[in-house]
Amino acid sequence: MKMEMKMKMLTTAKVLVFVFIMAILPSCSDDDDTTPTPKNDQKEITEFAFLAAANDGLDTDVTAKIDKDGKKIAIEIPGGVLVDGLIPEITISEDATIAPESGVAQDFTEKVTYVVTAEDGSTTDYEVTVETMDGELTEREALIAIYNANQDNTLDWDIEETDISGWEGVELDEGKLVSLKILNKNLNNLPPAIQYLKNLKTLDIGFNNELKSIPVEIGKLSGLVNLLLPENSITGLPEEVGNLTELEQIALGKNALSGIPASIQNLSKLRVLILQDNPDLKTLPEEIGSLTSLEVLRLSNTSLTDLPDGIWNLTKLIRLSLGNNSLGAIAAEIKNLAQLRELSLNDNTIAELPQEIAQLTQLENINLNNNPLTTIPQGIWNLSKLSGLFLINTSITSVSEQIGDLTEMKILHLSDNGLTNLPKEIGNLTKLEGLLVEGNPQLTSIPEEIGNLEELTSLNLSDNALTAIPAQVGDLPKLERLELVNNALTTIPPEVGKLTTLQTLDLDNNPDLASLPKELGNLKQLRFLDIQNTPQLTSIPKEVCDLENSGTVITKNENKSCD
Repeated sequence: MKMEMKMKMLTTAKVLVFVFIMAILPSCSDDDDTTPTPKNDQKEITEFAFLAAANDGLDTDVTAKIDKDGKKIAIEIPGGVLVDGLIPEITISEDATIAPESGVAQDFTEKVTYVVTAEDGSTTDYEVTVETMDGELTEREALIAIYNANQDNTLDWDIEETDISGWEGVELDEGKLVSLKILNKNLNNLPPAIQYLKNLKTLDIGFNNELKSIPVEIGKLSGLVNLLLPENSITGLPEEVGNLTELEQIALGKNALSGIPASIQNLSKLRVLILQDNPDLKTLPEEIGSLTSLEVLRLSNTSLTDLPDGIWNLTKLIRLSLGNNSLGAIAAEIKNLAQLRELSLNDNTIAELPQEIAQLTQLENINLNNNPLTTIPQGIWNLSKLSGLFLINTSITSVSEQIGDLTEMKILHLSDNGLTNLPKEIGNLTKLEGLLVEGNPQLTSIPEEIGNLEELTSLNLSDNALTAIPAQVGDLPKLERLELVNNALTTIPPEVGKLTTLQTLDLDNNPDLASLPKELGNLKQLRFLDIQNTPQLTSIPKEVCDLENSGTVITKNENKSCD
């Protein structure tokens, strides 16, 4: 019995030991196994594609060929698709990352390097090259490429239509596309496919489009005559524009140009070059002097501080606009521009003009507004064909009696200066149609000879110190506007009543004006009479008041009554 109990106790003890050992084995195993799980070292690009849904201009998805050994990726896209903003879809090894990231637009005009980083931190570089498929596009296909490259365009084109002759802005000649005019249609891309419009003579893409660049392929349009791209956001021209040797006109006003390529010298047939309203344009290449056929050069509203010497070689120039720049002087070589008819130098810092300007004997209009000129150059009086002289807001204090020699003058602006008198010889300007002399606070009188200006339609003598106007003003048979605001007039001569064509008579702010002649009632064409701010004028002749019955608007203060 005792032996049996011992056996049972021994068996129980063995079982307990076994259970104990089994219980501690897992924990012992965990404590002893310290080997980490290895990190993934895979770092491959397994797929690279451009999806049509993400890229303008693609009709179908395009997948690249991947050289796994050389780590190079090559992909071809159809001609006409812009490559400077393509968005790739990239598949890589599990647990890896890539930079630049998939789905982010890149400029593929040059090779792009992608770096794949494995989970373990190791890296592999892949070089991606995008090429455009060779092969000619039809003119229709090229137009469709332009359409597709501008997803937000407002062109009224049915690109499913095979006949392009009815497409907006498209002009054909004997079935060939010769003119493309796309204005204000929200274009921001001009794709390389433009090169396939080989018969194009005129390319006009302007007025509130948003082009920022011109593709180098434009240099293949060898027959182009007119390149018109105003009011975009173009920052520069490619050198290839120099290949367009048939060009006669370039219009790039209101863009963001910062320079002009030297290759422009090749454009020997160019007659018109418009670069105005490009505030970032600070210099011009010396090669501009090779454009010896140029007749019109517009450079207003840029940031030019000086001019290249070559500009004085442009001896066929007829119109030269240099206004609103930072030019401090004009070279004596301006005399070389002997055919010049229009010269705009307004809004610069020019204090003196060279006497050689007298040699511009064909000059018809010269604008010198807003320059610190203290005298009118003597040479101006030799310009016998001059019909427009603009001298607003300078520092001149007098006008030479030689002004009477400019007998072809039609418009004379002398406002906002320091003039103290006008010479009587101004009466010789019998073709004058507009005379503006307002804003000369020391000007107290006007010569009687003003009555000789029989063609005058507008006479502005406001903001001076006139106490009277000569009776001869009544001898101006074609006068339509007479402005005498803010002077010191005490009376108006009754002869003004003879101005039967007068439509506007402005006498506002003449505090000493005490009466109006009844003869003003004869002005049956008068549409506007302003006699505000004339406190001494308390009564108005009935004949003048009656003008209101025939439609004249009389603006006056409340203290005035009709006699």
